[in-house]
Amino acid sequence: MPDSILQNEATAALREITVSIADLAGNPKSGISEGTATIKIAKAGGNLVASAATLTEVTGGASGGGYRLRFASGEVDTVGDLHFEITQSGVIQPVYGYIPIVPAARAVEFSNDLAIKASRSGTAQAGGSSTITLDASASSTNDIHKGSIVFIVSGTGAGQAREITGYIGSTKVATVGRAWSTTPDNTSVFQIVAAAVKPGMDDIMEGTHTYGDGMRGSLSILAGKSSGYASGTIKTRDLADSKDRWTFTVDATGRLTAVANDLT
Repeated sequence: MPDSILQNEATAALREITVSIADLAGNPKSGISEGTATIKIAKAGGNLVASAATLTEVTGGASGGGYRLRFASGEVDTVGDLHFEITQSGVIQPVYGYIPIVPAARAVEFSNDLAIKASRSGTAQAGGSSTITLDASASSTNDIHKGSIVFIVSGTGAGQAREITGYIGSTKVATVGRAWSTTPDNTSVFQIVAAAVKPGMDDIMEGTHTYGDGMRGSLSILAGKSSGYASGTIKTRDLADSKDRWTFTVDATGRLTAVANDLT
């Protein structure tokens, strides 16, 4: 079950939550629908009114009683808690609950305070032990989602997240780096979020120096050969011992007067 629904969500599957329905004795109850039960909602603390939500039984369960409650598009237009109740007098125990409706500009929040929006969301066509087939309208560009994180937000396998290690545009199949605990299927609603970009060795770290320069310079000092401590000109070598990485000039008082480097 998702933890919230976006305000004015246009995708029907993303306006859906799961509920359990029991008979008066507390046993899972099958055969309930919006046509037999009464469904009401209350938006953001308002009064309960009749709902146009649909109620679809989840088939294939071990004991039954599971349903998908899908709200109509006009029922998720108000930010705040959307309360609902499902009743059928003399047949089922009343079901009460709520789902937060959040602003449409909501982003996925990470612990380092980085916030980014989902780059793709929809309902999967199928899944495998280490794959998920995105919706038919997904990109046809190979590896466009490679390195991103796919979240299963509702439906089968909800609550899982995996890194995408490959994507075939012609089949819409995304391969993930670790097998699913629960294999997604055509009820699985997903969101894909671009992962934070790690700096490359050629990216600038400071001034004109790259991260690669910093790594090479640090390794020279930490692990390379050095000489000249008694002469006042101290040199450290690269790890291959093919060039001087650093040349430090020190005067008679021990003061560093000049620094030269070759970090290529």
